[in-house]
Amino acid sequence: MRFLRHLPNLLTAARLPAIFLITVWTYWAGPWASAALALFILAALTDIFDGWIARKLNAVTDFGRLMDALVDKIFILGLLIGLAAIDCLPVTRWSDAGEPLSPDASTVLYTSFGVMLIVIREFLITGLRLVAAASGQVLEAEGLGKIKTFLQILAIGHLIGSSRPNGISAGRSSSWPCSGCPSS
Repeated sequence: MRFLRHLPNLLTAARLPAIFLITVWTYWAGPWASAALALFILAALTDIFDGWIARKLNAVTDFGRLMDALVDKIFILGLLIGLAAIDCLPVTRWSDAGEPLSPDASTVLYTSFGVMLIVIREFLITGLRLVAAASGQVLEAEGLGKIKTFLQILAIGHLIGSSRPNGISAGRSSSWPCSGCPSS
């Protein structure tokens, strides 16, 4: 029974190694992209169930509340940076004829600014949480923060599920549709 009291924190921590696997599997494409999307969905679900399990087992702790919010940020930011590193950002634009268009410099710049804004916001919020923690308070995620995280998870899931990165070598086939990143 003692193990069950640690289960919520274990679920929270499990999202961290998932970042690397999801990024690499997305890069490999083909059946690996399907595995990446499945693991992403599973990791996203742990964000729901860790808190629910903690409340059901009466195992809610300040550590768990703080780590859940922190790991959420690391999960989102890690995936955004990982997807950018494997050329899954920006998403490919399409011509009227249905041909993929290479991203122009302004599209890449705007995408970079979007990621930077998300990183800056997350660091500012984490800094506020640390200041509150130093004074003995734990700031939990509120309704708007949970909606923001949900929307980010939907957007990243869409990117993973609809993209194929540049790293695929010519001649290597992929069963994954190329509606996101350009393929080589």
